Amino acid sequence: MRHAGLMKYRLTPYSLVAAKGATGGVEDTWSVGTTVWGSLTSPREGRNAAAGRYEYPVTKVARVDHVAWAVAGNRIVCGSTTYDILGADPDGEVTRLDLKEVTR
Repeated sequence: MRHAGLMKYRLTPYSLVAAKGATGGVEDTWSVGTTVWGSLTSPREGRNAAAGRYEYPVTKVARVDHVAWAVAGNRIVCGSTTYDILGADPDGEVTRLDLKEVTR
């Protein structure tokens, strides 16, 4: 990992999985993936913010090495905060994730 100094947050991915429930119907569950290191910043920082790239509802931007689960519709957890992945863009050696904090 070339960006090890910048990747200081532990991000745990969750993928949405449809499974057969106890009553025979389909239930959505979240499957936990392998925790990875990543960066987590405010969308108001950097050149993309200056260009007007980020608008509500993006609350954080993460960068992770290219991983299969980094797609819109999945979630990541950092500490005690859960984020929906709204978009994922390959950006050189990493994937940039647009995130929205999940509120309960």
